[in-house]
Amino acid sequence: MIIKSMSRKKATFAQLIDYISAGATSERFTFRHNTYTQNTDGIKREFVENARLLRQRKNGVFLYHEILSIKRNPRLTLEEQQAKLAEIVRLYIEARAPRQLAFGMMHNDHPEHLHFHLVISSNSVGSQERERLSKKQFSDIQTHLERYVLERYAELNQQAVFRDNLTPEQREAQKQKARVSQKGAELKRRTGKTPARDQVKETIEQIFSHSRTPQDFTESMNKAGFTLYQRGQYAGIEQDGKKYRFATLGLAEHWVRFDAKMRESMKPQNTPQSDAESVQVHPETSQRTQQNTAQDTPTERVEKPVIVEQVAETFDSLKEEVQHLSGFHEVEQERERRLKEMRAKREQQAKHQNSDEDSHTHRQR
Repeated sequence: MIIKSMSRKKATFAQLIDYISAGATSERFTFRHNTYTQNTDGIKREFVENARLLRQRKNGVFLYHEILSIKRNPRLTLEEQQAKLAEIVRLYIEARAPRQLAFGMMHNDHPEHLHFHLVISSNSVGSQERERLSKKQFSDIQTHLERYVLERYAELNQQAVFRDNLTPEQREAQKQKARVSQKGAELKRRTGKTPARDQVKETIEQIFSHSRTPQDFTESMNKAGFTLYQRGQYAGIEQDGKKYRFATLGLAEHWVRFDAKMRESMKPQNTPQSDAESVQVHPETSQRTQQNTAQDTPTERVEKPVIVEQVAETFDSLKEEVQHLSGFHEVEQERERRLKEMRAKREQQAKHQNSDEDSHTHRQR
C-alpha cells in the first residue's frame, strides 16, 4: 500500500474536486467526511467557506491532495478490492484528519493498481488555525495503517513499505539493495558509466521475470553468459570468472520465490505420462536431495535450488547408467569366454570320437 501527500498553497478546491470527479468510474465509493451536503457543488462551497476562516499567512497551505493506492490481486473481484480500499480510506482519514473536511472518489484506470484520490482541508471545520502533523506523526499514522492492512486484510496480498513492518529478511535485502545502489551511484558520478553489478542485476531480474520453466531459465542464463553456482548457504551467478551472490545483488528473496515457481512448474500433471516421459530418480539421490537443504541468506533456510537439484540428479542418473553399462559389458565378455571354452571342448571331443572310429574300422579289417 502506498500513500502520497501533496500540499497546495492556493485554494483550488473546485479544480481538484472536478479532477477527482471526472476520473472516477463510479459514485458508489464516494467518500465524504464532515460535510453536510452530498453534491459536488455544495461540497466545493463548504471547502471555500471553511478556508476563508484561515489566518492569512505567507506560503500557507490551503489543502492537501492525497492518494491511497493498493496493488490489485487477481484472486479477488474488483468490487471486493474497491470495498476494502474504501474502508481503508475511512480508517486513514479518522486517524489523519478527524476534524477536517475531506472528499474523495475511487479511480481504477490503472491495470495494476487501485487509487483513491482525496482532497483534505488544511484547517478543522470552523477553525482559523491550520492543522499540522510533524513528519514523525504522519509517518506513525501511515506505518500503523499499513500494519493494520497487512494483518486485517491479508487477502489483499500487499507488500510492506515502511521499515517497522518489514520482516528481518526483507530488511536485510533492503539494506543490501541500498548498499549496491549507493556504490553504483558513486561510480556513475565519477565515471559516468553504469556499474557492471547493476547491469547484472537488471539482467537477472529480467530472466527471473520471463522464465516459466527450468529450460527457459537455462537458455536465458546461457544466452546472457551466466553460470549458476551454489556454495554452502549462498547462491549466485558467475560471469567471466566473476561471481555475484544473489544476496549481494539484493535479489535473495527474488531467488527464493523464483526457485519455488520452478518447483511448482515441475510438479507432475494429472495427465498420464508414457514410460519415455517419466524420469526415475535413484532412492539415494532423493534422500540426499531432501537432506541437503541450503540457505540463500544467513537468516533463512531454503531448499536446495531446483536447477542445482536437476544437475545433481542428472549426473547421478548418468553415473548409475554408466556403471550399469560397465557391468553389462563385463557379463558379455564372460559369456563370450565361456562359449569359446565350450566350442573348444566340443571340437576336442569330436576329434577323439573320429579317432576311435578310425581305430575300430582298422581292427575289423
